[in-house]
Amino acid sequence: VKKRQVRLAGMEEKILALYARGMTTRDIESALVDVYGVEISHGLIAQVTDAVLEEARAWQSRPLEAIYPIVWLDGIVVKVQHNKQDKAAHVVLGDLRGEKEVLGLWLAEHEGAQYWLSVLTELRHRGVRDIYIACMDGLKGLPEAVQAVFPQTPQLCIVHLVRASLRYDAGDSKAVVAAQRIYQSATAEEAAAELEALDTQWGDKYRAVVRLWRGNWDNIPFLQFVPQIRKVIYTTNAIESLNMVRKPRNRRIFPNDDSAQSLFLAVREASKNWRSIHHWKPALQSFQVMFGEERVPMNAL
Repeated sequence: VKKRQVRLAGMEEKILALYARGMTTRDIESALVDVYGVEISHGLIAQVTDAVLEEARAWQSRPLEAIYPIVWLDGIVVKVQHNKQDKAAHVVLGDLRGEKEVLGLWLAEHEGAQYWLSVLTELRHRGVRDIYIACMDGLKGLPEAVQAVFPQTPQLCIVHLVRASLRYDAGDSKAVVAAQRIYQSATAEEAAAELEALDTQWGDKYRAVVRLWRGNWDNIPFLQFVPQIRKVIYTTNAIESLNMVRKPRNRRIFPNDDSAQSLFLAVREASKNWRSIHHWKPALQSFQVMFGEERVPMNAL
């Protein structure tokens, strides 16, 4: 091995960690010299990152399960350096056997209902036959897009509401609890009372959050689902899983469209720490009662 050079073996993970942060291959080359005192050619670094892109493309096109009881749809804004333009990464998080699985990542010029329609159509082409419940943000037209591809699927605009409720400062843990009481309520009347309580106690400080809940109230059908299913729908577990992918992206600028696909690396790393969703078996049994054995075959899940 020549002076200031190193064999590539053992350095792949370091290269991928830097790549996932939005660094170009040239930046990675410089960083390896500065931090580790080693020299790896631009070409070898490109081989490592290109191999990951191939892996990501294979992952993105993999066949999916026929049934996902609950699916969360969300958007992440990423910055792409070469055209100085923000793009939207569309994320679909599915729930299978109580385990969370990212079904795919899609990059577009902006987040929109029309693009979501193409995403949902791709899910159908990859084998998804049925989704029992779709949880999403408040994007106009998204419920209609879901309805067009999965006409039997109820849509709940809950993702952005729960996320907004988790944005309180650490010192406002009581406000977090007050917001959680809304979507954990047993009845619509109880939920409305909890919203009024949140407004009374915290409305002056968190006016935008209260307004968000009120503006989406008709899209939160508390009485449509039994408590066993509500516990799974309104869990912050899945929302926090999406946040683990979201937060680092907001601070990074990707050098080009291909490297924006390194979001795949972030998903792969974050998913290692994801927990199973609690109360899954009772929820699955309730799905079968609600939708029938023909649509919810127990041996299929």
